[in-house]
Amino acid sequence: MRSLSLLAVFALAGCNCGGGGLSIPTGFSTLYPTADTSDGLMPSLVLDANDHPMLAWMKQDVASPESWSVRFSRWDSKAGAWTTPVLVAGDLGRLNTNPLRQGVWLARDPKDGRLGIAFMKTEQFCGPANGNKETTVNVTFSTDQGATWSVGERVSEAKYTRNDPVNGVEVCNTMQPRIAMKDGTVHMAWQADAAEADGISFLKGYYYASSTAPGAWSRVLLPHAGDDARVAKIGVLSLALDSAGAPAVAYEMSPISLHATPNMTAYLYARPGSAAVRVTDSMNIQNDFPQLALGFDGTKPRIAGHLARMASAGANTNWVFSSNDGMAWTTSAIPPDAEDDGANYIDLDFEAGKSVVVFEFGSGGAMGTCGGPKLARSADGVTWTNCGVDTETRQFLGNYVTAELTKAGKLITAFREDTVDSKGRFQPGIVIYVEP
Repeated sequence: MRSLSLLAVFALAGCNCGGGGLSIPTGFSTLYPTADTSDGLMPSLVLDANDHPMLAWMKQDVASPESWSVRFSRWDSKAGAWTTPVLVAGDLGRLNTNPLRQGVWLARDPKDGRLGIAFMKTEQFCGPANGNKETTVNVTFSTDQGATWSVGERVSEAKYTRNDPVNGVEVCNTMQPRIAMKDGTVHMAWQADAAEADGISFLKGYYYASSTAPGAWSRVLLPHAGDDARVAKIGVLSLALDSAGAPAVAYEMSPISLHATPNMTAYLYARPGSAAVRVTDSMNIQNDFPQLALGFDGTKPRIAGHLARMASAGANTNWVFSSNDGMAWTTSAIPPDAEDDGANYIDLDFEAGKSVVVFEFGSGGAMGTCGGPKLARSADGVTWTNCGVDTETRQFLGNYVTAELTKAGKLITAFREDTVDSKGRFQPGIVIYVEP
């Protein structure tokens, strides 16, 4: 759930997103045109109080691959254009370009409009002097709609042994930062190398932290559902707040190689400070690239996932798992369309009794009528339709897809694209789709 010099506008209609001013064009358009494939990476989308989109993303300096930066832009309804991209944080070192390593995440506090961006940074953080640089999780804030940003603050710590940052072992790699904000509280989660209590060194774990004041963080290691032999395969996680502002985290776990079910991938769900619940697993089917996204329909958790759970060819791989209380879960399938659905990236949102799941269409056989990004809709959260966000675009689209629903239930989604639209509606760069 979840920007970019002047728009290249390819649509005449506008989204009536509220708040007055000039409406953002509906359909596809290019927010941030760039043919540089190291720019416009990992976009993260939120909506302001008037349902106008705001976006953060990563840029790698081609001339200096060791220098990454975070950029930000928003739709300015008064000017009818995207604001000039702002440098949020620079000199971040070389970052992981694995397509499943989302290195930047944008959030907005609906109470006062404060923005927060969680991001990764590579630095000489721990280990021997002059040793390998490692990634840390950081955060920065803005109180003026993204015009200026605070100095980045490191949230991840150097030592962990079951939440002991003083006497614990050194842990260097932390990544996959997530952030959510509400009523003045900042919530964050990330994946880290963590020493297990049973002495198996540096298995991957997940951490949650919260803060109501600068520098004052309360951190907790998320549980492994009673199985200390399990580790994160990819490090996929999702942080979300329910309508009451209470946090939860969904994350994937996979066993160590000597486990009795070495191909098992499980989805876990936990409220920080409470036991984890196993939502589902892959039935010992190998998954190299599992994905998931957590959201809330009010206070009821929902998880959209890309997970192979059956060995048969063409078996369904996209699911929605639903619960009333986070303890007992039901499963509904997002049916495949006529094409093969790729889902390296996935997002979901809920608004006004409507549910949507948006995911990448990055591979497949014959191109049919749907194209990408893929869009699944449901009125009841059980029965889903599946096609593209618009049937005119029959392309493999949806890298780093990020999506939000307006208060009226209209979809706004953004993604990174390297090709020119077959119908000339967008250029390479960060592309946005606004539902008419």
